Parts: sequence; C-alpha cells; structure tokens
Amino acid sequence: MNILFYTKLSPFTASRVGGAETSIKLLASKLASRGHTVHYLSRRMGQTDVDDEDSINNIGFWRHGAVKGEALSLLIKKINVWLLKKKLIEIIESENIQLIYCFYELQFLEALLELREQGYDFKIVMRMAGLLWYEKSRGNAEMVASFEKVFKSVDCINFIHPYLEEMVFEKFNELDMDVALRNKIVGDIGVSIGYQRRMSYEDLNNQCFKILMATRFSYLQKRYDVLVEALSYITSELAFEVSLRGDGPEREDIVRLIEKRGLSDKVQVRAFVDQQKLWEEMENADILCHSTDYEGLSKIIIEAMAAGLPVLASDVPSINKYITDGENGFLVENESELWAKKLLAVARDKDARVRVSRNAMNFAHLHYNADKNVLKFEEHFEKLLFSR
Repeated sequence: MNILFYTKLSPFTASRVGGAETSIKLLASKLASRGHTVHYLSRRMGQTDVDDEDSINNIGFWRHGAVKGEALSLLIKKINVWLLKKKLIEIIESENIQLIYCFYELQFLEALLELREQGYDFKIVMRMAGLLWYEKSRGNAEMVASFEKVFKSVDCINFIHPYLEEMVFEKFNELDMDVALRNKIVGDIGVSIGYQRRMSYEDLNNQCFKILMATRFSYLQKRYDVLVEALSYITSELAFEVSLRGDGPEREDIVRLIEKRGLSDKVQVRAFVDQQKLWEEMENADILCHSTDYEGLSKIIIEAMAAGLPVLASDVPSINKYITDGENGFLVENESELWAKKLLAVARDKDARVRVSRNAMNFAHLHYNADKNVLKFEEHFEKLLFSR
C-alpha cells in the first residue's frame, strides 16, 4: 500500500506534540516497517527536521508551505489552502498515494474532498480521538455543517475506543448532525512495548510520594485544577512531590493556582520531555494522575500502564471503560475532595499499587501492543482499498 499520513505538527522532530501526533507517528512507523510505502506530510517542522527527499525508517517526509498572517485574514487562508493542495497533488501524483490518514483537521479534510471532486482517487481515513471538534463547533452552525459534510464524506472513521463511538454519536444527535458512516475502524495502534523497567514497581522506595501528571494545560477537557485543589487538602497528611508535565493556554493559570494554594515547594510545572525521558520519569514515580472531564483513549495512561506505573484517573467516559478501579488502575469521581481522599488511600496502600502495576502491564501488553495492533490496521486498510 502507498499511504500518506498528515499532521500539522511533525512528531518526528523535537517539536512538542500531543497524543494524536504520537499515535499517528507510531502507526506510520509500524506500517513502514512492514514494507508499505509510507509518506508523512506536515506543515510546521522543527529545525532538526529532514529534507523532503530524505527518509527515516523507510518513511518519506514532505512539508507544505504556509504564509503567516492574521488568523482571520481570508486572503491568507486562501493562499495557505492553495499551497496545501498544490503539495498534495505533487505527492499523490508522484507517489501514487492510495490512502490518506489524518485526524479531524477541517481545512485539510476539505482540501482532500476538493481534490477527489477533481478526479483524484484515494481513500480517506480520519482518526477520531476525542470531542475537540464538538467543543470548537458548538454554537457555530457554519462549522457544524462543515464537520457534518466531512464526517459523512470520508471513507472511514477510526474511533480509537468503542465507547468513544457512542460519545461521538451522542454529540451528532445533540447538534442535529446527519452522519451515516461509510466504514469504521474501532481501536488504537497502542504503544511500543519496548521499554523495560530497570527496577520493579514493588522495589520502588521513594522518601515521599511522587506524583506525575502529563497532558496539555487546557480547561477544555483537562482538569489540572482538580488535582491541585485536592493536593491542597492533604499537605499535612502526606509527604509528596508533584511533576506537572505539559504546556498549553492555561499554563499560567495553573501556576497561579499552585502559588495561591501554597504548593510551590511541592508542585513543579515542567515542560514536555522526549519519550525516553518520560519513560524514566514514569519509572521513578509512584503514581500517574489524570484528572479530566472526558477522554477518548489517553496515550499517557496507556503508556503508564505499559510501564507498570499505577494510574489514578477521573471516573469518566471512556477511561472507566478500560480501567477497572482497584484492578488495573484507580478511579475517582471528578471532585477535589474525593480526589484528596483517594490519593491518601492509594498512597497508604502499596500492596494495592503493586497489584495494579502488574495487572496494568498485562492489560497494556494484551490490548495495546503496537506490533500486534498494526496487523489489524493493515487488514482494515487493505479491505478499504479493494472496496468500491
């Protein structure tokens, strides 16, 4: 198969990217390793990025130009769409692209549909990982209509978790969107199960309880504030250190909240780190916390489980569909007081954490092993190419 992947930011550089880009990078790499012809297109790339002609791990890399300007400038948008379509035509024609995989970036998907109307023949698979499209379009009838057209025009939607599919259709109904899917893939590529702990979780013996949370600083879905408020309730009952890894629009708000609650000496806000350093930080932590209003399939949670780091997460869809409280992780209702009680209980019960660590590793290796899951994607893509 000849496959083109697209994300605006390139995950093959030192640029900070999210779970979607990380997952798409892993899927692209695994398919390339299986002998498929894989290309990767991005808009913005870091200084360390490869040239168009170069390739890493059998992947061909491309970038399309973009003009910088005012975000609302119609002319700038038109120029950038023209540059994007020009690059897409070049890649599709020169590399005989059969399938294009991307997430729900509206401008890119609309460009693909325009090219198909012009006679270009390729399949479109769109990754559905969450509800950010819903948050952005709610209250905007024009954008709702645009997403509706895209969602029912792509050849296949890849829901990364079964319950996410239910959540998405609930939002379709709420927004009166008429979407009938052509095809679907339900599942995620997972994680690379290549990292081995140097020390078992059972042998971990930190002087204080080390908490890690890593996700974007945003009040759209993510709730660092719930964790910070919870920590302020237990400062006299538990010795702890917290590392908040991430970046985003609410970063300064979180810093101010930490200072307001008198936690600056215990809670450190730190930038993203590369995967290897994150694995190492996970290995030295006692627990990963993930407070959120909802979630598709959290990449950081699955990575933590694969590394044997117990997870304490909000008891919300769809996290509570793959974490069972006390078995392969811990769940708590999304209120700060309840988070505080649960943190204390989990911190004081190492036997429970050791049990969860073992079960979580087994769960991740069974369900989210990228080397196994790539075979399912390969099968789905091949069926899609032969369907008419």
